[in-house]
Amino acid sequence: MNKKGVYHILGIAIPTAVVGFLVWFFIIGPIIEQEAVEALESLGDDAVCPEEFSEESYKICFDSQGSVIVDGIIAGNIQVKLDGIGNTCHIRAGNYDFEYSGCELNQFKQLTAYNLIIVTKKGNIRIDGAKLLSQVSEGASVVKVNPKKISWIKRLLYLVRF
Repeated sequence: MNKKGVYHILGIAIPTAVVGFLVWFFIIGPIIEQEAVEALESLGDDAVCPEEFSEESYKICFDSQGSVIVDGIIAGNIQVKLDGIGNTCHIRAGNYDFEYSGCELNQFKQLTAYNLIIVTKKGNIRIDGAKLLSQVSEGASVVKVNPKKISWIKRLLYLVRF
């Protein structure tokens, strides 16, 4: 093959590759990423995020089984517990992305009779369990949280664009 033929092939291949990359990066990749995120969210559980347990840097949520879910950056250790039962959940300092903390409030079903307490270095915040459950039934403060053990899939979705 002579040089003229190689230049002709490169003259067609390079622009085609660049246009293909741009179409994938700006059109196809975002569509696939959005659909995948929506599919993950539809698989997720409903969680309640009381405003009282939210600060500028973090948010603490609970699902119907009593699993404690954390989003944001927690500077110091936090305790979440049901008043009167003694069931305590310890959340360590760290950066969380709507992740299950690995802690579960076992008697969460009895929340109507007890208060939910968060203990931080700023002090204690107490929520009436019956009030919180009424907010849940009204649909207030309910968010979708990704299922357990697949937070790594969410991180891989960002690579879809490449």
